[in-house]
Amino acid sequence: MNSAERVHAALRLQQPDRVPVVEFVVDEKVARLAVPGCRDVADCMDRLDMDGVGCGARFEPVLNNADGSYVDEWGVTYRPGPEAVAHPIRGPIRTLWDAKAYTPPDPDAPGRLGQLPELVERYRGRRAILFHHRAAFMWSAYLTGIDNILMNFLAEPETVEIVMDKVLECNMRIVRRAIRAGAEVIIMGDDYGQQSGADDESGHLPTIHSAPAHSNDRDDPRGRRRLHPHLTKQHPFLLRAGEFRRHGRSLQAVRPIPVAGDRSPGVSGTRKAGKRFRRGLP
Repeated sequence: MNSAERVHAALRLQQPDRVPVVEFVVDEKVARLAVPGCRDVADCMDRLDMDGVGCGARFEPVLNNADGSYVDEWGVTYRPGPEAVAHPIRGPIRTLWDAKAYTPPDPDAPGRLGQLPELVERYRGRRAILFHHRAAFMWSAYLTGIDNILMNFLAEPETVEIVMDKVLECNMRIVRRAIRAGAEVIIMGDDYGQQSGADDESGHLPTIHSAPAHSNDRDDPRGRRRLHPHLTKQHPFLLRAGEFRRHGRSLQAVRPIPVAGDRSPGVSGTRKAGKRFRRGLP
């Protein structure tokens, strides 16, 4: 059993020959220190004999400011630091009008899939090919500011609905492109988790919730679109960061994801999400 087979078997809840070892994201500086002379992060993973190699979508800077900050294709301003991910300090959306006028990056732009085509060519059949991306929440939080989006779930739900719909449609198209390009495992990094949290009796591992407590995936059409897509013939694995359970048959994080067409199942009715977000309020 090689690495790719091992990862696939584990995600199908079958018995691999050993526990597969993968790392979703590694800072390039860490990779080069861990494996001096490595070609890139994927080469570091390969030389460390990890069972998967991964990458994410690429969004380029479009403006460099005098203070060292920069603006990317989403229109978000970042302040870079020593970490792999720059800190977002300002987004372009403040009002309902901003949300309606906003246009996300082109999901079909050349180079949008980053290193994925190269990784498929180098490692397909030998290592599992992972693609790390986001769904709706974190990019929306970057665009509006985390404090604003959390307040607007109650104060201006229409603004949240419009932003999250636009972000989700963009990201779903990118994920479908990644699948067609050869990605075998899609990791959604928004830290979606079960609603029950950590509990010794339930056997749940600690999770990070990226939506207010009154939001419920079962009542949220976006939740169904991003987390519970329909089964099709071509279905790589979808992993939700933050939701793994200790017992094998309860591995709720594994879901098949569709690739056919440009529209997600369950698109109708998303405008009702604002009312549903408020349904859990006292």
